[in-house]
Amino acid sequence: MSGATKKLQEHIKTTRSTLASHLDEIKLSSLPKTLRDAIVFTRNLGLDFLWVDSLCIIQNDQDEWTREAGRMYDVYGNSFVTLVALWGDDCDSGLFDSCAEWQAQQIATLRLGQDTWPLHISQEHEVLQLNHRWFDWEPPLLTRAWCFQERLVPPRCVFFGRSELLFGCHQGVDCECGINYGAVRHPPSNQDAFLPLSYMSERRDIDTHLSHGPEHGLRWVDPDPRRAWRQVVEDYSFLELSSEKDRLIALGAVAKQLSYARPVEQYLAGLWSATLLIDLCWYVPAGKWDHGEEPGEKTTIPSWSWASRAKRVKYQGVDLISPTAEVIQVSCKYKNDNTFGVLVESNLILRGRVMRWLPDTSERNWTEEWTSMVFFDSNGTSIHGACIREDGQRWKEIPPETYLFELGYWSEDHLLRVFLVLNCRDEENSIFSRVAIINPASFIGDKDTEEIRELSRNFAEHSEIRECTIV
Repeated sequence: MSGATKKLQEHIKTTRSTLASHLDEIKLSSLPKTLRDAIVFTRNLGLDFLWVDSLCIIQNDQDEWTREAGRMYDVYGNSFVTLVALWGDDCDSGLFDSCAEWQAQQIATLRLGQDTWPLHISQEHEVLQLNHRWFDWEPPLLTRAWCFQERLVPPRCVFFGRSELLFGCHQGVDCECGINYGAVRHPPSNQDAFLPLSYMSERRDIDTHLSHGPEHGLRWVDPDPRRAWRQVVEDYSFLELSSEKDRLIALGAVAKQLSYARPVEQYLAGLWSATLLIDLCWYVPAGKWDHGEEPGEKTTIPSWSWASRAKRVKYQGVDLISPTAEVIQVSCKYKNDNTFGVLVESNLILRGRVMRWLPDTSERNWTEEWTSMVFFDSNGTSIHGACIREDGQRWKEIPPETYLFELGYWSEDHLLRVFLVLNCRDEENSIFSRVAIINPASFIGDKDTEEIRELSRNFAEHSEIRECTIV
């Protein structure tokens, strides 16, 4: 069961004090309507078991949460079907909307000889797409990061919408009115061209998979598992979390699913070992996508991981990057040795060319849309659009001990280099944290491109090769 709203725990939940009684029985009358409907629906399918997180995981128990939160792939990946409640203000709304507004009404009877057919008509409804930005009304579930893996990982889902049902599986999507079926189903001849996220898993019969992207509604996952992961990260980072320490673990089930397609790689705090230098090239787009200021709570997520930002992240033009840096050492340690669970600590050492760089502190005029831009300066000239505020700070609050670390260059132009912008934490031990990135793909125009070429020339002259530990 997915999407029974956050208010479910206010009605009933399993705690240490209620565990014994819940193991004995849970009265149907004590459950909110959405769960009662889910039980009826499950029984009508001939299924014996229904999994609900607030009942099946002991609440307010950190050890239990740490153990169970990292097993969501086992729960959803091994399910028969996931029931997804898209509508309703709370868990008393139920799964089924009985509003007459959406019910078909008989308006006539067609007769031909002795045969008759009733003619029904219903009000035009919004086409149900699994992307909350396309709705006039906003299904709460589609904005929640925890629910993202709950609809990506299961072999099949039934979505209970305001006006109709939608059925989705790894093979395709269909709805009651039939519009979604024609809109997203791909030709059978192309089925083998789409690599599923469950590739090489035990579910060999699954040959396609959908990612519910924020920009295009339903879209097919990229056949290349490396690009597929970056696509998933972009989609996931758009969603909301109540606790930023959950940003990695709430995507753990999808990461485990993708690991079947990347069997010899390490999963490293949201990045992958074989593509680590490219995976480091994420950035925070300017303006309207910010979730807000950085969270006050301390996390173990390293600054080099996209999951360290409470904002939407993107990968742009990374397939054009040829890495020049070298990974000397990288490792992650997780609680209970669960690679897709709670991160405890991490270590990343890169070797490459480094140059100290002073940020530009001059005043500028800019529109509200671009107030999250960070402007750096090499020779008194800003590089417009080169870097973006990733840590919640204003551009003129960037620390002075700033360095450029060369990750690589664009394959089409060796002077268009890609730099990590690092803040020095410990000069003697070469310990840094990530501040931002300079990627030519984010530049606005020819002026910016020429400026980055000039910066690259200066960098080649004044940089030195160092080993840098990034925390």
